[in-house]
Amino acid sequence: MLLIQPKDEMSKLIRVRLNENVTTRENDLKIIKEWLIKQPHLPNVDEVSMMKSYL
Repeated sequence: MLLIQPKDEMSKLIRVRLNENVTTRENDLKIIKEWLIKQPHLPNVDEVSMMKSYL
């Protein structure tokens, strides 16, 4: 599935509005991966770029 990424300016606006901290993104990805592993009913997602699209 292809998700269209917002342009740089829109990405910045989204981060500000959602109060996202870019420096914690790697840790957030790690937590999501660990959670996904524990969910046998969900597919195995190894593609980091796909997960980043949701963050």
